[in-house]
This record gives sequence, structure tokens and C-alpha cells, in this order.
Amino acid sequence: MRTVWKMLIIVLILGTTIHCHPSEAADRKKIGICFTAVGPGDLSFNNMLYKGSIELQAKYDIEFVYQTVTADTDKEFERALRELAEQADMVMTLGFQARGGLNAAAKAFPDTQFVLFDVVAEPAPNVSSVVYAQHEGGFIGGALAALVTQTKTVGFVAGVDIDILKAYISGFQQGVAYVDPSVKVLVEYCTLFPNFSGFSSPDKGYAIASKMIDAGADIVFNGAGGSGPGIIQAAVEHQKYAIGTDANQDYLAPGFVLTSVMKRLDTSMLDIGGKFMRGELTGNTVYEYAYRNGGISLTPMEFTKDKIPADVLEKVAAIEQKIISGDIVVTNLLTPPK
Repeated sequence: MRTVWKMLIIVLILGTTIHCHPSEAADRKKIGICFTAVGPGDLSFNNMLYKGSIELQAKYDIEFVYQTVTADTDKEFERALRELAEQADMVMTLGFQARGGLNAAAKAFPDTQFVLFDVVAEPAPNVSSVVYAQHEGGFIGGALAALVTQTKTVGFVAGVDIDILKAYISGFQQGVAYVDPSVKVLVEYCTLFPNFSGFSSPDKGYAIASKMIDAGADIVFNGAGGSGPGIIQAAVEHQKYAIGTDANQDYLAPGFVLTSVMKRLDTSMLDIGGKFMRGELTGNTVYEYAYRNGGISLTPMEFTKDKIPADVLEKVAAIEQKIISGDIVVTNLLTPPK
């Protein structure tokens, strides 16, 4: 698996497109995809972005071109996004670290549609934002952790102290408190803004998770992107549980990743791409994906459901339904999009 991802990264860094015959290419829409510096081998959000592009290409007559930035800086994102905009009808990227570069590139290419995932971009007629109800995902992850913990202590390792993760952590804390207010929640960031290496430092994730486990945590939530494999490794070595994030990370350590709270970037990307192909995608718009519309979900817990008591699984399912119905309203620290 690791070799496959290395090969994929090389292909994407070279900017290779999904091929088509020259006669067909002239009529095809072209979409540019820009990954953050950790790249599509992060086993997290970049992976989901790539997965979404494959699903989108399978459904529509689209050509793709890819870039991975060399550093998570405004200047580097602007460079990469400008290059993609010169070739593509629409350009997609993700994350808080891409916001400044996208805002600049969108102004320089007013006739190109830009989409920013997971963050609200600066409003513009050619810019759409896609956000997720991470506070809801955090809540259900926290509720499950509180139901399963034996030590009454759980942890949340976050990548960088940005608002999105603060909302995620708050949701997790609310979920824990909803089930059992006596459970202690440990929180630590890998790095502080504007240092984004906290999303690409597995060693740091491992060290923080190990410290939390030494402090009594028997479940540690991975909210650190590309640092997540280190968090999961710590759980395995200490024979504890991790909770994955963004993508399905259960398979990375079968039996040790309790579940993964997935932000369904792949399915939302398919939806956004469909709107674009039908001429329905609008600028100055924030598209929100939550539990109610399939934007947030847990994994099926393929490797752990037999370890979790049936009544716990039933309680988790009931909480999910209450979030969907609105019977449980999770406080969102982020200002609701207008």
C-alpha cells in the first residue's frame, strides 16, 4: 500500500492529467486540483480530494490536472493555483492554508471558477466555499469515546490551533459531556498558527498521543491530518484506541482505530462537480455538508464493532439520529456562514 501511494504522489507532483484522446479533449471540461504540501499520501483529506476526483471523472466527461504545493504558504498556493487556472475551467483546493493564495488567484482569473474545501474563502463572484459540520462529527466521536473509555480519560490531538479545529474540539468535548460529564478530555496542538507543519508531522503526533496515554487516556482522537499516522501508531504500541478523522482510517491499524469521523469530501466534491457540469454552481456561495445531507459520517467500524457492546452501538446510532433530526443541536464555535 505504501508503495502504491508513493507512485501516486510522483504522478501527481509531475502534474500528470487523466488521459483522453486529443479529439475528445477539445470538448471536455478541465478541472485543476491543488493538494496541500503533505500531498495525497496523507491518508486523510488530500486522499479524499483525490478519491473524489476519480469518482467525478468516472461519472462525467472531465479531464483533470493536478499539483501539490511545495510549502503551505500563500505565495506557493497562489503560484500553483494560477498555473492550474491557466489550464482549467475550474480549480479546487482545500484547507485554511490555501485561503490566501486562492483569494489572490481568483482575483487574477475572474473567468475561472474556484472552489475551496473546508474553509470559507473571501467572497467573490467566481469563488465557492465548501464547509463541513465538524462540530457534529466531533460530538459523535466524543460521545463514542465517553461510552467506550475505561479510564474516564480521553484525548484529542489537533494539528494546528485554527478555528476549524477549535470547533472540532468543542464538538468532541460536548459529545463527551453529553454522555458522561465526569470523563476528562486532554487537548493538545502539534503546532501553533501560522506553523502548519502540525498537519504533516507524524513524529509529533506520536509523541503527543503517547504523552496523553501516559496521562491515562485510553482513546485518542486524531485531528491532525498527516500527523495522524503517528497518533494511530501510538495507540497500537500502547494497546489503546485511536479515532480516525477525515477519511476512513480504520484499516491503518485494524482493531485499534475505534472508528473514523469522516468529512465526506469525496461525496461533496462529486456533488459540487455535478453542479459545475450542469451550470448550477454559484459564486459568493457557501455550501455546507453536515450529518443531515451525508457530509459527516462514521465508518461501519468493520474491525471494532465486535469489540463494542451492542447497547453502545445502539446509543451511538440514536445520537446520530438525534443530530440529524435536530433533537441534538451541537454548538458551533465558527460563525455560521451567511
